[in-house]
Amino acid sequence: MRAPLANLMQEEEQENIDLTPMLDVVFIMLIFFIVTASFVKEAGIDVNRPEAATAVKKERASILVAISDKGEIWINKRQVDVSCCSSKH
Repeated sequence: MRAPLANLMQEEEQENIDLTPMLDVVFIMLIFFIVTASFVKEAGIDVNRPEAATAVKKERASILVAISDKGEIWINKRQVDVSCCSSKH
């Protein structure tokens, strides 16, 4: 009678899975992603903006400037003709 009871107790002990190592890995990954996300800097240049007395400040303002391999300049998805703006000295 003791042998079946002992086998039953051993089976119950083997069914429990220790989740502590998995939780440690999850927390380490969470900390890693939080730290790396805070140091990611977007590509771009700093622009010195003019100040005006009547200007209204916008919290989220961005301008997309792109230059193609053919030398075309695009500002906010609109192609800009630089021949009218450039001056030769």
